Amino acid sequence: MIHIIIGTKAQLIKMAPVMIRLQEKGIPYNFILTGQHLETIHDLRENFSIKSPDVILYSGKDIVSVPSMLVWLFKILLKVLFSRTSIFQESRRENSIVLIHGDTFSTLLGALMGRIAGFKVAHVESGLRSFDLWNPFPEELTRIITFWLSDIYFCPGQWAVNNLKKFKGIKINTEHNTLLDALNLALQAKQFGVVIPDKPYCVATIHRFENLCSRSVLERNISLIEKIARHIRVVFIL
Repeated sequence: MIHIIIGTKAQLIKMAPVMIRLQEKGIPYNFILTGQHLETIHDLRENFSIKSPDVILYSGKDIVSVPSMLVWLFKILLKVLFSRTSIFQESRRENSIVLIHGDTFSTLLGALMGRIAGFKVAHVESGLRSFDLWNPFPEELTRIITFWLSDIYFCPGQWAVNNLKKFKGIKINTEHNTLLDALNLALQAKQFGVVIPDKPYCVATIHRFENLCSRSVLERNISLIEKIARHIRVVFIL
């Protein structure tokens, strides 16, 4: 059984092509939603025609701070320890794999869940590094821990593959980011209602945690976007 663990909007967007292909091929998978972005993720899921989650681990407000993340992480790990069989649908260790993505709190949680269950862990968008533990933080730390916990690495390029030389396991070069596949799906799907401006434009988003947890960083990014907007139209995505 394939267990796909997702928590954030960005993770769902980037994993949507994988989940859609599994559905098209009739390959069953267990969709586990950690609830990190529970309030805002369901519209995206419906737009991509992805099935409803099989398991929702948390039903509270979106996790937007480190203290709330620690409480959330502790509660879910306790749930995994005591309800592992129901969460993973009584899957056997020898034929189960946990699929995680990126460098979020849910990535680390998914890797820990897979290890606790005794399953193989496969990391999508693996091998990305800044080589600065504090920038971005805690994402860079999450990446390193996730590398140690994973068995299979899907890397978006040879540079990412090279960053994993000291880690054992299977490295697969996918050659590009799954975001490209998601973008192509969105452009083809009528339900997204994508309208492309007829003049030059750029797209801006500051959803990542390191951009939001520091007021000075947030103000710097907003200022930069305002400067760019004086020269080209900016489509700002929340």
